[in-house]
Amino acid sequence: MNKLQQELQNRNNIRESDISQLPYLNACVKETVRMHPPIPLLPHSAQSTCQVMNYTVPKDSLVFVNLWAIGHDSMVWEDYELLPFGAGRRMCPGLPYANKQVHLILASLIGCFNWSVPNNGDPSELEMNEKYAVPFHKDKPLLLIPLRKTTAAFSS
Repeated sequence: MNKLQQELQNRNNIRESDISQLPYLNACVKETVRMHPPIPLLPHSAQSTCQVMNYTVPKDSLVFVNLWAIGHDSMVWEDYELLPFGAGRRMCPGLPYANKQVHLILASLIGCFNWSVPNNGDPSELEMNEKYAVPFHKDKPLLLIPLRKTTAAFSS
């Protein structure tokens, strides 16, 4: 969090054009999406009969790519550009818009607020377990306290 706050320090009103100049913000978003994909299982219809690891997958079979498992397996996620929104012509059409919005919203939340845990709790002791569902969500709600920064940063 400190490194991200430092990257956003002294920047006024982050705009879409600023996103490419914020490498740590980009890394945080990519890592979050890798670890917590918006859709953990990506459906795909087999275009032809094929073999996958000694299994025959018949044409038109519905198979699911387990993006959550791929994102959590260090033997698989060598490509840090990988984003779990599909690819090619079947890629999520909302990806460019959603990606920009996530960056801008995160930059605003980190840039405009200091965050603390209720009752002066220790952030390292937060319960971060996920509940397995589609989509995944936290097992216990995450409660944080935003404290508005008094600087002029992020003002219009």
